[in-house]
Amino acid sequence: MMSLQSIAGAYQQQHVTPRLQQSVKLLLMSTLEFQQHMQQQLELNPFLESDAEPLDSLDDVDVDAESDVDESGGDDELPMPTAPAGSSQAADWCSGRVNLQDHLRAQLMGLRVEDPQRLLIDAIVNDLDDDGYLRDGREELSVALGLQVEENDWTCAVRMVQSLDPAGIGARDLRECLLLQLERDSGSADVLLARTLVLEHFDVLAQRDWSALAAATGASRVALREAVDVIRGLNPRPACDFADASIRFAAPDTYAVKRNGKWTATLNPAIVPPVRLSETYVHVVKQQRAQCPELCDQLREARWTLKNIAQRLQTIERVADAIVARQGAFFDYGPIALKPMQLADIAQAIGVHESTVSRVTTGKYVSTPFGTLELKYFFSRSLPASEKGPAAKAIHCLIEETLRGEDRSAPLSDAEIARRLQRQGLTIARRTVTKYRQQMGIDAVEVRRLDHEFAVA
Repeated sequence: MMSLQSIAGAYQQQHVTPRLQQSVKLLLMSTLEFQQHMQQQLELNPFLESDAEPLDSLDDVDVDAESDVDESGGDDELPMPTAPAGSSQAADWCSGRVNLQDHLRAQLMGLRVEDPQRLLIDAIVNDLDDDGYLRDGREELSVALGLQVEENDWTCAVRMVQSLDPAGIGARDLRECLLLQLERDSGSADVLLARTLVLEHFDVLAQRDWSALAAATGASRVALREAVDVIRGLNPRPACDFADASIRFAAPDTYAVKRNGKWTATLNPAIVPPVRLSETYVHVVKQQRAQCPELCDQLREARWTLKNIAQRLQTIERVADAIVARQGAFFDYGPIALKPMQLADIAQAIGVHESTVSRVTTGKYVSTPFGTLELKYFFSRSLPASEKGPAAKAIHCLIEETLRGEDRSAPLSDAEIARRLQRQGLTIARRTVTKYRQQMGIDAVEVRRLDHEFAVA
């Protein structure tokens, strides 16, 4: 099997031109990362300037034909969207606290990592949710990158991210998150017992069956209590300290609006960078192109940047519009009306590759009547073939609503929840209710009953 490095090398040699590399890089960025990147470009490239209306077209920039050949094999001109009124300074457009991804990348900067592996690590960092968990697996990230990621490369990349601060970052589930934190703790007896409980008896620990834990480990009740205290001191949401920074910058990339009874998505003008080509520097190049070949290179790079900005914004709007059109019922009735939808559905609707949809929906947001949501939110696995119906998130809402009204002294079993949903017209198996209840972090009926008994005792 080919490694990630060899595959990425072949992929780049055959397909990835500098222009396309930049385009893919921009699509992968969240809005905040994109803003920060544009601020750097404004500082580094003299042909880019802020505090001006962007060009309506990029055709009028004249560089000699040979040095300005577009290597992508075709270059459809894209109009730049209008910059927001009052966006006079790029510094005002991009400021604030460091978010989780920036914090992790700062730690990675000092590490020697090959480019193919760094690409995978960067994709993993981008994919972390607000709690710091890695919810997607190797296959999902392979689609996002457009590469076949080998198991060994995936394992190494995940472990590298998990070695960063804060402890527990990059875990796939709560159990792994706790173990990653315990690995960095001292080797005292209570910590060692805590590791054993999480590693070997996690399900029993979750049920708080102290007698069973004592029997399984041979530990005394006092030792168990100390080990459990260690576990309770761990952070189940290792990225929570960065939550405020992330929320502060969750400005929507698009708005869902209803026109003539139909939901559509429009681009948020506030995310359009106030940047354009500097006419002064372009004039210099026209007059002295022979004496300043390095300026021709910078001008070409500036043109690529502007075109790729337009490509990014247009692609975000097209993907968001396709999602909103397909999920119209959600915008009328909320999560309960969310339809099953896959990346392939949107890719086919707008004529792009699935990896493009995956890049666009990560870290990009849409403003809805039910809050600002990541575009990835609208993609959900369908039910098994025998259980056709609404999307998983809709079922989560129904289960949560059903449990909200339960009698705590006589909590509902999964079978009873399934029967109640069936009476509402949704046929769903008991095992499916169990799976979704567990995904939502809701305890089993026995545990909820015991919690109530302890609470009133």
